[in-house]
Amino acid sequence: MKTGTRVLNTESGKIGHVINDSFRCCGDNETLIVYEGTSCGFGTDQSLLEETEQIEHIPDLEKCGAGRGGECCIFLTVSGDGPCCERFTSLRDNLIFKTMTAKRDPPEPYPLCMKDEWKRTVKK
Repeated sequence: MKTGTRVLNTESGKIGHVINDSFRCCGDNETLIVYEGTSCGFGTDQSLLEETEQIEHIPDLEKCGAGRGGECCIFLTVSGDGPCCERFTSLRDNLIFKTMTAKRDPPEPYPLCMKDEWKRTVKK
């Protein structure tokens, strides 16, 4: 299955996304999946996986924490077309292992991974 594909584990009923198996953790009949509520990959027997409704992840600079240092989501990037969510793309591992100011690695599924309200503090 293609990286980023949203899948249903027919045995457990859990929903997840296919990610790259960069470290070759999976066996021949497994696919690496990040399940909702987690932030790491689990090798899953391919016969248990069924493609499910795909949900486009549309990032919001404010809700994803742009400009908020360590509170910013590590998967938020910006291209010439605007903000991008790289949470389940081929850039995932590069962003996880990159030293940066952003620190938030949300386990919640989209759009719950975005914060609805930030407490603004003004330094005087």
